[in-house]
Amino acid sequence: MADAPTGGTGRHILITGASSGIGAELARQHAGPGVLLTLLARSPERMEEVSLACEARGAAVRRISLDVRDAMGLELALIAADAAHPIDILIANAGIGGPRSMAGLHGEEPEAAREVAAVNFLGVINTVAVLAPRFSQRRRGQIVIVSSLAAAAPVPLAPTYAGSKAGVSAYARSLRILMRDAGVRVTLVLPGFVETPMSRDLTGPKPGLLSAEAAARIIIDGIRAGKAEIAFPWSLRLAAWAARRAPDALIARIQNQWRKS
Repeated sequence: MADAPTGGTGRHILITGASSGIGAELARQHAGPGVLLTLLARSPERMEEVSLACEARGAAVRRISLDVRDAMGLELALIAADAAHPIDILIANAGIGGPRSMAGLHGEEPEAAREVAAVNFLGVINTVAVLAPRFSQRRRGQIVIVSSLAAAAPVPLAPTYAGSKAGVSAYARSLRILMRDAGVRVTLVLPGFVETPMSRDLTGPKPGLLSAEAAARIIIDGIRAGKAEIAFPWSLRLAAWAARRAPDALIARIQNQWRKS
């Protein structure tokens, strides 16, 4: 279901997962006169609050209540949004994590693992694969794919989450090369811990934790600069690089300490 936009329109930005966390903050910080925001998320109630905040800043807002796992519904909605007003920036941000993505003592719960994989990986494909050809034909546009620093290192307490984000990262890097000659920019975002409803219920230490507002500012600055990759904070990025080269036994010991804390 989609709401008609209010106000005048100029630059068109579409954000998935826009009802909370990083997505909601990206919407608020992009909002302003001459901007059309298409916000897509599963929760119409939470999305309405974000929409009102964006409209108060002068943006025109269109809301789409959809699950990114609904490939057919998503394709129809995205094509309609792009046909009504060509999209300039696509931010594929929808994802799930938090306690639901964490493995138990004896492994992952199969249904939860399938949900994480479907939303975090297939949800991005369902979104981007629809609009990338249209951007390419117009020879302009920017595609922003939000992954995680969890993609860069082993995360034994959340293997499906880490795997889905690694897949998204590989997809973004490959797509960047594919779209290069068409003049379409592809930006991969690799955040660390961000204070969101999804991460709030996680137990254990959260090194380098940033507010959603601070994370959104970093991402928007990177988008405007046309960066290929935006990874933050630098300390956790360095730790992820080191963890990827560490022996499995050391990673297991660290993760066991994290579980106990």
